[in-house]
Amino acid sequence: MQEQVGIQMQNVLPAQAGEGFQVETVDATYTRPDLEGSAVPSFTNEYAQLKQQIRQKGLFDPQPVYYTCKFLFTLSLLALSVAFLFGVKISGSSF
Repeated sequence: MQEQVGIQMQNVLPAQAGEGFQVETVDATYTRPDLEGSAVPSFTNEYAQLKQQIRQKGLFDPQPVYYTCKFLFTLSLLALSVAFLFGVKISGSSF
């Protein structure tokens, strides 16, 4: 069935420490270099520093007063809109 679809078998060879990995296909062999010493560790370090600064400034702290006010404001807008709809329905006017 693989011949019908045109899929070629490939072998992935295990990498040794510090080598990367190698893929052999029927046509060619592809080698990917090791990612050691790339930008990933410094990015992770920068993220950790940023997260620590944000945590020190208290931006991750819970804010119950803010969310309570936000919830009450949203609930009051909902109540006003429902009251408006019932007021329009009772008065019989239509748009």
